[in-house]
Amino acid sequence: ESGCADPVATPQAFMARARDLGAKVEEGVAVTAIRTGDGRIQGVDTSAGPIDAPVVVLATGPWSVPLARTAGVTFDIRNQRAQLALVMRPRGAEGTGAEGT
Repeated sequence: ESGCADPVATPQAFMARARDLGAKVEEGVAVTAIRTGDGRIQGVDTSAGPIDAPVVVLATGPWSVPLARTAGVTFDIRNQRAQLALVMRPRGAEGTGAEGT
């Protein structure tokens, strides 16, 4: 199965819901390392200083690999180029003979 998501609205919606659930979201701050101690995540180091956090969500796509390494975690993500086309029927096009095409 495939689908698509608005590249601006989707992360904004995720951040809004995370805030609703009590998460602290920092925009415009680079995470430089994931801090660990005693075999657990302790937080992150950022361009604005350290942030303590018992849970860290690593959702940086292909940039996840080098960031995960800072916590001693290794895995492989490979970028793959794909060509996609999203075609949407204009509003009011129903009943114009375009059904099923």
